[in-house]
Amino acid sequence: TLFPEEYDAVMLAFPGCKHEEVLDSLYKRVMDPSPSVHMPVARAIAIFITKCGMFSPNPKIISNLLMNDHAVLCVVRLFSHYAKNGFFMKENALMENLDKLKNIPFQIVQGRYDMICPPRTAYKIHQALPHSSLVLVTDGGHSHGELGMAKALTQATENLKAHSEYF
Repeated sequence: TLFPEEYDAVMLAFPGCKHEEVLDSLYKRVMDPSPSVHMPVARAIAIFITKCGMFSPNPKIISNLLMNDHAVLCVVRLFSHYAKNGFFMKENALMENLDKLKNIPFQIVQGRYDMICPPRTAYKIHQALPHSSLVLVTDGGHSHGELGMAKALTQATENLKAHSEYF
């Protein structure tokens, strides 16, 4: 576990659950209509995902996130739905179908320290797609909300304007 202290903290929201049971428990609890059931778990997961997704976790961002229970619940419900359903993709589906994308221009922006989606996947995708460019953001994690990632994503969007025939 790359973030053992954060993992231990989030596991407190799942007393008695084994690691392999957490996803099912998360889904059941965040879908429960009672705020006393869904909100403690939603907050714990939101904190965990935010801290693990940032290159340099910012306590102000985390506290601002937690101010809006509705937003926290929506994000965690969406995440748990996708995770429970394998993100609606078969294992390796993207990598196995890259040939279908080879003539489309891509701007790949990847945080060098992304612990959620490791940079090696972005690098492999870039190698397989001749019309792609890859930016590895030195001070980036998974979150688009950090300055380095936001700047790189904005620049990538600007770069894609030259390929308006695809959009």
